Amino acid sequence: MPVTAFGERVRVYARLFLPIKIMGLKQAFEKQFELPTGGLGRLAAWLMSVSNKEKNQWLIDKLNLEPSHQVLEIGYGTGEVIDQIAPRLSSGFIAGIDHSQLMYEIAAKRTEAHRANNKVALHWGDVWGIPYSTDYF
Repeated sequence: MPVTAFGERVRVYARLFLPIKIMGLKQAFEKQFELPTGGLGRLAAWLMSVSNKEKNQWLIDKLNLEPSHQVLEIGYGTGEVIDQIAPRLSSGFIAGIDHSQLMYEIAAKRTEAHRANNKVALHWGDVWGIPYSTDYF
């Protein structure tokens, strides 16, 4: 086979199949924002953390927390909001649940000191399995 024919086949292959492979990667990355796992999940977690900083601070400011409040965060991600709220709850408590094992691991590391002081409880699973009564929070 002449080199030019081989080169043409490579170009045809690239035109036909490369967009599919790239789209697959794009879809795989987008899926990480729904249920982060692995290395791409860590990247998605970092991106969400950076892009949500301002929104998270706005949320915390609007909560008007009292030291005795019981707080539940559904979908705590990297645990930044929990980590910021916990010190404000001198006699209160904050729990969180997330369906991503990776987010659980990241948040557990971030909130280790608060969990040791029984100010924070992290759970991994869906919201229907959270171990609190309906009137706890």
